Amino acid sequence: DEALKHYQTSLKAFQTLNFAAGIGACYVNIAETLRNLKKYPEGLNAALEGEAALLKSGNKLHLGYMYGIMADLYEALGNKPKWLEYSQKALALAQENQDELSIAQNQGKLGRAFLENGDLAKAKQYIDASLLGAEKMQHKSTILTNYANLRDWYLLQQNFGAARRYDELYTSGVDSVFNANMAEKVADSQT
Repeated sequence: DEALKHYQTSLKAFQTLNFAAGIGACYVNIAETLRNLKKYPEGLNAALEGEAALLKSGNKLHLGYMYGIMADLYEALGNKPKWLEYSQKALALAQENQDELSIAQNQGKLGRAFLENGDLAKAKQYIDASLLGAEKMQHKSTILTNYANLRDWYLLQQNFGAARRYDELYTSGVDSVFNANMAEKVADSQT
């Protein structure tokens, strides 16, 4: 809630200055913060305002981030067609911006959207590509997301052995990330 107040104050200041990059960044942060607070309709409203401002300014980097957030919001709201549409838009802009991390993350989102929409062949294609990119960059959260996606994909294929393998990879990875974060917090508190 405190972060949201600061982003909204910053947005007003950037709007007064008519500073497009700042406006775009604020809308991205506001929409993401509202999503994290599980205020999905409010987050979507902020995202739509941000999308309009970003399209007007031509800021494709922040627009790509906004599309990724919008995909997440539409997923949370249960709007599968819009989830799929904005996942595709987010990936297209990540590719245009040559942002390797965003490409991998959005391939995973798009794969999940295809999975939830019943297109298992396309889902697997995007999930595999996302996992490959995430492993290349050693980006743990994206790797773990793909393990969960692959677990679910194999469950739908009734390949329970492969599903169990990916579930074990996911669970051990989450535990290792949690333990690393906890060790860091303990060291910080001791300092």
